[in-house]
Amino acid sequence: MMDPQKTSKKFAKQLNSLRHKKVLSLKNRIAKGKYKISNLEIAKALFMSQ
Repeated sequence: MMDPQKTSKKFAKQLNSLRHKKVLSLKNRIAKGKYKISNLEIAKALFMSQ
């Protein structure tokens, strides 16, 4: 049986790592001028944030 606290900490660490990788990737795309976003992506982000 898994310890819920250990499992939560493990998932939190994985989420932080994944978030960090995504942020770095986005920063690189912006720096290279290859970042493009569509109106649909903006609408999805606004909808999901509420």
